[in-house]
Amino acid sequence: MIWLEFSGIAVPQMILIFHVNLLMIGLMVSIWPLISIPLALISGVLADRLGYRFTISLGGSIIALFSWLRLIAGKDFTLLLLFQSLAGIGQTFIYDSVTKLVGELFPINEQALANGVGAMSEILGMALALVISPLLVPTPSYNYLMINIIVYSLISTISLITFIIIGKTTYVNTHSGYEISTNISMRDIMSIMRMRTIVILMILFFVGTGIFAALTQWIEPILYSRNIPQIYSDLAGMVMLISGSLGMILIPYIYGKLHTRSLFTINTSILTLLLILFSIRLQYPILYFIIAALIGFLLLSLAPLGLQLSLEIVGTKITGTTTGLLGLMSEAGAFLMVIIIGEIYSTTESQFKGNPWFIPIIVMSLLSLVLSILSLLIVIDRDQSSFRT
Repeated sequence: MIWLEFSGIAVPQMILIFHVNLLMIGLMVSIWPLISIPLALISGVLADRLGYRFTISLGGSIIALFSWLRLIAGKDFTLLLLFQSLAGIGQTFIYDSVTKLVGELFPINEQALANGVGAMSEILGMALALVISPLLVPTPSYNYLMINIIVYSLISTISLITFIIIGKTTYVNTHSGYEISTNISMRDIMSIMRMRTIVILMILFFVGTGIFAALTQWIEPILYSRNIPQIYSDLAGMVMLISGSLGMILIPYIYGKLHTRSLFTINTSILTLLLILFSIRLQYPILYFIIAALIGFLLLSLAPLGLQLSLEIVGTKITGTTTGLLGLMSEAGAFLMVIIIGEIYSTTESQFKGNPWFIPIIVMSLLSLVLSILSLLIVIDRDQSSFRT
């Protein structure tokens, strides 16, 4: 929630309160993923060495601390940006610990769904932030903004305290009955990166997250180029998030019941066809919303599926490090793909005046096709990992 706390009130509230341009407000959002890139692997290793309780508590403490410190920034935007960015350090430690928590607390037939719920909570938090902040700060008022910061800081603090209390009494579903911890070396990390399926998952997270980030970033100009009003373009982005949240629950639930890796191939194959369809101009605008909903549903469901598959491959002992590697690829993909797709558009738009986003979307569909082919090579070989419990 705190990541997008100011996104819904960027214009005109934040601009008029702090007298800065929209680019500076955008930094409050864009810095968080960049922070995750160098920290992803570190936080994953810590989760394996010290346990998920430690890393989640650490991440929650960092978020809560710097959330409250934003109050002392006053009308100094630079100081507010600093504290907001430092709060972003905490979310990496939490994200990389979720799959380890799932592996220790849930039986295998429930793990995929639990991973889905964990991943969906991030999307739900983003959506709530975009709704709550405009309600708390309806006008460009500094006092309203302070109330907004206090509310979010309270939410983060209460969440942290709740986890600490529950964490002391929760039964851990391991052979020993205690939380698993493992000393991770660089040799261990290199061993993980040599596993074929883990490499495939790293590519899947890089490309999948990158495509989703590019679509959410560029969907407004894509639809605008096809004479769709801006208000409907924004709605299409929201539809992607909502349907994606449903996909994060439904698809992992199906995986938990069927336990078949063919879901990856089916998912990415349908996604490829949808992207190809999205690349052409359609007669009825409603079709764009249907396609956007289906794309969000399929794309976001890949995250919990991939996390669950990595857990089944490497086991609970080292799943934090593996999640860190996948998180690193996700953040790098999100950052680079937005730039790459934008550059492709700038290079090719003059050749496709009637449909300037045709080539960029076709490129995304080809990348999705590559994922579909790679998914055929996914194999769960538990004997290849010496880290399994």
